[in-house]
Amino acid sequence: MFRISDVDVKLHLLAVHGRIGGEIAMKTICRVTPMLDYYLLDGNVSGDTATITAFEFFGGERKNLFRFTAKREGVVLNVSLIEGMPEWLPVSARIGLHPERDGVDPYDQLTGTCSSEKEEFMKKIRPTGLGR
Repeated sequence: MFRISDVDVKLHLLAVHGRIGGEIAMKTICRVTPMLDYYLLDGNVSGDTATITAFEFFGGERKNLFRFTAKREGVVLNVSLIEGMPEWLPVSARIGLHPERDGVDPYDQLTGTCSSEKEEFMKKIRPTGLGR
């Protein structure tokens, strides 16, 4: 039996010819940027380990947010923070591989992660009492 960490991290990764891309969703993202459900990922794969950078575009410029390694061990992905704040990503975590299902869009698992945070944020920035 494998043990996984009690963390709220969703990863969508795709590796092609030693390059990796994808997205990461977690509640810590919602606290920092409530209008985004996930951050973008890119990196390199060597053997069974990938070195990955999480980034986003702010004001038209790419901003690298944190870096981590991801090492696959069967159905478990060992994630270790290399650079960045541990408040954003655990220093280390074991994440279980989600079983693939034909016809399921991985973005359905990522979008909506920050729905309650978006709603609260929109309440704060919307003018109240106008037109009433």
